[in-house]
Amino acid sequence: MSLNARWRGEFLALGGVLALGFALRAWLLPLPPLKDDMEILIQWGRTIGTVPWGDFYSHADPDCDYPAVYLYILWGSVKLQQLILGPAANPAGLANWLKLAPMAADIALGVTAYLLCRRFLSVRRSVIACALVLFSPGILLVSAVWGQVDSIPNAFALASLLALISGRPNVAAILAGLGLLVKPQYLLFLLGPAVAYLRSETLRLPPLSSHGSRRVWARWLGWRVIVPVLVLLATVQAAMLPFSVSLWPMGEVEWTFWDRLALRGGKFALTSVGAFNLWATPIAGTWIPDSRLGWLSMSYQAWGMVLTALAMIPALFLAWRRPNDPFAVLWSCFLIYLSFFVLSTRIHERYLFTAIPLVAAASVFRPWAFPYYLATSGLYILNTWIVYNTQPSGAGRLEASPYAGIVPLASVLSVVLLAAVLAAVPVIVSQRREWKDGRGRMWGANPDGSAPGQATPGLLSAIISGLSRPRQDRAARVFVATIALLSLLGAGFLAGMAVGARDNGVYTAMVRAYKPWQETGVQVVEGQRLLFSATGDWTNRRGGERFGPGGGWRVVDGTVMPEVRVGTLLGRIGESAPFVIGHGSIVTGPETGPLKLVMNDWLDDRSDAQGSARVRITVLTP
Repeated sequence: MSLNARWRGEFLALGGVLALGFALRAWLLPLPPLKDDMEILIQWGRTIGTVPWGDFYSHADPDCDYPAVYLYILWGSVKLQQLILGPAANPAGLANWLKLAPMAADIALGVTAYLLCRRFLSVRRSVIACALVLFSPGILLVSAVWGQVDSIPNAFALASLLALISGRPNVAAILAGLGLLVKPQYLLFLLGPAVAYLRSETLRLPPLSSHGSRRVWARWLGWRVIVPVLVLLATVQAAMLPFSVSLWPMGEVEWTFWDRLALRGGKFALTSVGAFNLWATPIAGTWIPDSRLGWLSMSYQAWGMVLTALAMIPALFLAWRRPNDPFAVLWSCFLIYLSFFVLSTRIHERYLFTAIPLVAAASVFRPWAFPYYLATSGLYILNTWIVYNTQPSGAGRLEASPYAGIVPLASVLSVVLLAAVLAAVPVIVSQRREWKDGRGRMWGANPDGSAPGQATPGLLSAIISGLSRPRQDRAARVFVATIALLSLLGAGFLAGMAVGARDNGVYTAMVRAYKPWQETGVQVVEGQRLLFSATGDWTNRRGGERFGPGGGWRVVDGTVMPEVRVGTLLGRIGESAPFVIGHGSIVTGPETGPLKLVMNDWLDDRSDAQGSARVRITVLTP
């Protein structure tokens, strides 16, 4: 077969899969989106089309917790609708236009999966990887029907991995920065490739003790590590500035990147926000505050972090041990993200999205990994379909929905899947040969098409052989020790949760200067004492003096409490009279009801107010 004929066949095979994937999404496009989510996106679309970008976060209602890059996409979707339908286009008809960006990102994700596998595999296997991504039912539902944007950050993240494997760390940094500013959590799996990249790079450098090696190491550190990090930071900074957000406080910039992250992280301070994971089992349940204390008096959130970190140790060890094996790197990524989904708190049902393209690509390298793809894809469509059909009552009503009996079972299956993925680590470690290109490493030029290495043993036999190595094999000992520690803590955690948990009575609220009375989610019983501590800065007029929650120096008529300085943090219980909080105070609840907070400002017009305060609320015993 001639070269042109081969390329033509490859193009037709890939093009056919992509065309079918797009046609299927176009067919699903008219189906109704998830109402709650789409109404919020449409409202943000109306706002971003009418106010300057720098004022968007101050005027978005409800509060926008999406970083800057998606706002560019949102603005582009609004302008595309107006360009084609005219300036008088009905904003209510924006839903289908907002679906176009995630649908296009689906296609880009499939192409990226193809290119990633094509560096090491045949056309047929690479096309299969693309098809496994494009036709995963959960991905189809979330993008073309639901209207959510999860495929966009995932496309950036997978493209960043491809660029890094291709020996372009600066391009990888730019793509990672863009993905970070859509949904940061989806880039977590890049920890594995980062470890493998650094390990592979350092292995080919001369020993530090050799003559002239320090200059070589310094040049490598500068151009291959420090410069990409600076490129990443510059990308993030440049993309955020038009929306008055910066990595650090500066000039007239209203927000820092960390303020925005704190807002996003604190918006759903719950165990499981609809995700079928460890927390949705009978241990805790969905929509339970993750500040609740469990075993060893650690909060649910702290336990989620500890268990997730422990589960990630084998993944990072795998990337370190086999840095030039693309399958090992993909499995490391898969394990990192699955651990995050199953064990962490504050997880939404859609967050499992990232695991699908990773395990899809891995399954075309090793056939025994295909059942993992089926299990992950099946769990994802089950999770997203149930939540999609439970709305608009909310994921917190899952226990009261017709699917209540499925939730704990599916959650247990997610834990079992994670255990199975962990158990496969010795299989991969036991492989002695690695994929290599002409220079003996993966992170550079295209491979020469060499064979993938020795035949893969059966799963059970590989686990046994991997754990029965001689004692001097440090890799086996590290893995066994990690799994033993994780199992011990996991058993203790389950036992502790079975005994019971209690609320710790500590809550955090973010108060916006431009909004009237804001709910905190804290229910107060009459006679309870509340301890407040507030930080932050705000102003009641654009470009005016900024002050903390203690307020400025002026007293103005027409404010919520005219006798109190403008800018003072105020609170009230239910519809009771407001009281002063300032930087901190202790208040006894005058009645039973919800706690609300506000900045002391004019009652009617707060459009010029800027800034926020973070308030720590401790409910003391009466």
